[in-house]
Amino acid sequence: MHRHEALIRDCLAAVSAGDADGWLACYAPDAVSEDVPLNSVWKGRESLEAGVRGWLTAIPDTRMEIRSVTADDRTGTCEWTMTGTLRGGGIDGLPEQIAALARGKAFTMRGVTVYRFSPDGRIQEESLYWDLTGVLGQLGVLPPL
Repeated sequence: MHRHEALIRDCLAAVSAGDADGWLACYAPDAVSEDVPLNSVWKGRESLEAGVRGWLTAIPDTRMEIRSVTADDRTGTCEWTMTGTLRGGGIDGLPEQIAALARGKAFTMRGVTVYRFSPDGRIQEESLYWDLTGVLGQLGVLPPL
């Protein structure tokens, strides 16, 4: 297994365990994480830490299942399935009015993350792609499609 594949697996295991410090340890200090559907960008250590801790407060039962992973010395991709229940707090990029309607509801979503790695073997950049409309339908905010 390539070391970056192991890094991706460790990172998603930390997310599933609710381990904010383990999740944050996967990123370079100046890393950038972009959630494309929510138009949310966490840039740099302070923003990443606020985003990670906010996510785990909002969806403490987040679970990540890896469907496939590929990685080499510079880049990687991971196809995943995420489950969770929106409990509280805010999610960066999700308007509070929508979060209030969705609170207490469970969801499942499939997505893909594209990675670029730093020379020291951590995540330098990541872009997450997933079906926002489908999730909002599950949460009762939009009619199911």
